[in-house]
Amino acid sequence: MNRAMFALARVESVRLLRHPLTIVAGLLLAVPVLHGWLLGDGVPRYPVLHEPPRGAQVTIQFVLGGAVLIAANLAVLRAHRHRTAQQFEVLVLPRRLRTGAHLVSLLPVAVLGAVLATAYLGTPAFAPNAVGRLDPYEIAAVPLLVLLMGATGVLLGRVTRTVVVAPLLVVTCAAVLMTVTAVSAGPDAVAPYLLPVGLTVEPLQPLPLVLMTWPSGLHLLYVTGLVAVLVVATLALRDTRSARLLVAGAGALVLCVGTGAAQASSTSDGLRAAAAERQSSHQKCRTVERVTYCAFEEFTPWIDEWDAVVRGVVREVPSEVAGRSLAVRQRVIVGGGTATATDGPSLPVDAWRAEDAAAGTPGAVSVGTRWGDGWSETGLAGRIAYELITAAGPGGVHHPCGARAVVVTWLAGQATPLTRAGLQKIDDASMGGINFPDTEMGAGVLVADAEVAVATALLARPTGEVGPLVRQHWAELIAEGTTSARAAELLGLPAPAPAPATGDDPRVCR
Repeated sequence: MNRAMFALARVESVRLLRHPLTIVAGLLLAVPVLHGWLLGDGVPRYPVLHEPPRGAQVTIQFVLGGAVLIAANLAVLRAHRHRTAQQFEVLVLPRRLRTGAHLVSLLPVAVLGAVLATAYLGTPAFAPNAVGRLDPYEIAAVPLLVLLMGATGVLLGRVTRTVVVAPLLVVTCAAVLMTVTAVSAGPDAVAPYLLPVGLTVEPLQPLPLVLMTWPSGLHLLYVTGLVAVLVVATLALRDTRSARLLVAGAGALVLCVGTGAAQASSTSDGLRAAAAERQSSHQKCRTVERVTYCAFEEFTPWIDEWDAVVRGVVREVPSEVAGRSLAVRQRVIVGGGTATATDGPSLPVDAWRAEDAAAGTPGAVSVGTRWGDGWSETGLAGRIAYELITAAGPGGVHHPCGARAVVVTWLAGQATPLTRAGLQKIDDASMGGINFPDTEMGAGVLVADAEVAVATALLARPTGEVGPLVRQHWAELIAEGTTSARAAELLGLPAPAPAPATGDDPRVCR
């Protein structure tokens, strides 16, 4: 009897794999990965491997899993749709084993989901500048999500003979997931942990491993329990309840309830918040010449990249300024802090400065946990330039004006080819000026368009021509009262057109 069930499962699995919906779903998911492999533009240059892969999980669940749900439902209803249900009742294989065959036929498609998940989440690991580590539990959750959707389709086929219910359920599940996520997705919310895909609100920047508290192993067991409950419910529906099914059902429920409760108790953000308050104790520092770099352990390979940007700024300042000690410290914001250019940042500036002083790196310039996007490199270059001029320290919104702003922008843009391209990218996306953000939180060093225009004109000239002039007139250029028109005169540019006076400039130059 079991041999007959597995023979039927083999036939159904082949039908399921070659079903048009499965083929289309597989192609939709595979084409972006293949495109990135072939053209080399699908893998980020500086990926953070442990960043939560929730987007990929949701995509595979509802593209491939949704297709399998509908295809499995159609397979179960095939006899009814072809009006051959009565003939099936005289077969030797009972209904419960036929249902079991449909459930077993889902396994090859789950393997396909595992392959796609490995491609999506594992490809960035081949990037030469990848940091962190892949979470195997997050990858293993994807085939279970596909099984969950497929088992739901089989269960629907045993509950109702209406074909349209399956696609409607896929749409409904997607809507419910997004709604629950939008309503209760805070870091301490319980509901997201009890969804098949744990969508919680995380900071805009990737967290280091020491500050992550998502229970991926527990959640994998929780999804396993959900799959087991669906399988047992499907096998037991309208059939004799065997003792083995009752035991399996009880075990599946215990697994679901136990892991769900364990996840709910792990939603407390206390451990992560405590670690976030003393980030320096979880970091490693390295000194390159006169610059000390401190980063979370998995991000230390990026120190050489940070140093290239810092060196690009320092080499164009006077020797007495370049000889000062500098510090760069990696920081992350935990707890959903935000900042805007107008309202100011909700950043723990005082705590940062106190921690820097205690760690022996006073006035450390902040750097985030992203790199390689142009914005991050240019942002660090701008903040280093501002620190060399003002020694302002981390955090806050700073508005350099006049010649000082021109020098900051020029130093940032000329540091490396990437910072020059990043400056152009920031300028194109900005209105009224540009921002060298502090740890990706939207606040940092703000420069108005008038000064950016002068700096852009300087960047159009060879650095070897502008640099000596900047060093020669350094004292006057960084003086608070020096205007951008005077900077243009000192650096050999035509006087810029005067900016229109609006009378409501909210900036306080500093």
